[in-house]
Amino acid sequence: MCQLPPAAADFAARDLDRRLLVDGLADVHGPRVTVVWGPEGVGKTELAVRVAHELRPSFPDGQWYVALNGDGPSAGTEPKPVADVLADLLIAIGVPANALPRSAEARAAVLRARISDRRVLLVLDGARNVQEVRALLPGTPSAAVLITSRSALGELPGARRHSVAALTVDESLAMLNAMLGENRVRAEITAARELADACAGVPQALRAASARLLADPRLSLGDLVRELPPAPGRQRELHYAVAG
Repeated sequence: MCQLPPAAADFAARDLDRRLLVDGLADVHGPRVTVVWGPEGVGKTELAVRVAHELRPSFPDGQWYVALNGDGPSAGTEPKPVADVLADLLIAIGVPANALPRSAEARAAVLRARISDRRVLLVLDGARNVQEVRALLPGTPSAAVLITSRSALGELPGARRHSVAALTVDESLAMLNAMLGENRVRAEITAARELADACAGVPQALRAASARLLADPRLSLGDLVRELPPAPGRQRELHYAVAG
C-alpha cells in the first residue's frame, strides 16, 4: 500500500543526497531511522518523498506519509496530536476506526505489533521535536522511518542524520529549466544565473519566482531580477516580492 504524495515533477537533481538516503535506508543492517534536516524551504519534503518512491521495491508492505505540520505546506499550524497521527496510521493498515484504543500509548503498541514483521517505510514530515516522533517509531528491523525537520533532532538515539544544503547554481538552473523550459532560460542565461543566485539555492524561492514568470509571459527574467529586494534577507522575502 502506497500512501505517498506524488513526487514533484520539477524536483531538482540532488543525485548525491538521493543516492545516500536510498542506500542508507535500504541497508537492513544500518540505522532504521533517518533524519533529513535543514532550513525552511530548502526542499527536505520533496527529497524525502522522492527517496520514498524510489524505495518502494524495498518496502513492499507499505509506504506511509504523515504530515506533522511543523514544516512544509502547513507550516505554522499547531502540530497534530500524536494520538491522532497514530489513529491515521492504524486505519491505513486496516484497523477499524471503532476498534482503535483510546490512549496514544495503546495505539503505539498496536502499531508496533501490526508491523513487527512487515517491511514498511514511514515518512514523518515536519517534526519539531523528538516528542512528536518517539511514539511513531516501529522499533523493528523490518521497518524504516524517514523524518524531515528543521532540527537535527539530536536527542533521538541511533538515528542517521542527513543535512540538506541549498542547491548549487547549476542545480537551480536545472530546476528553472524544468519549470520554465530550456528555451526561455537559455535565451536569458545571464539573468537566469542572477535569479538562481538571488534565490540562494532555495527551491521554494525558485518555484515562487517561476510561478510569477509563468503567470506573465511578457515579464523577462531580467525584469524580475531587477524587481527583487536588496540582497540581505532577499530569499526570505522573495515569495512576497514575486507574488504580486
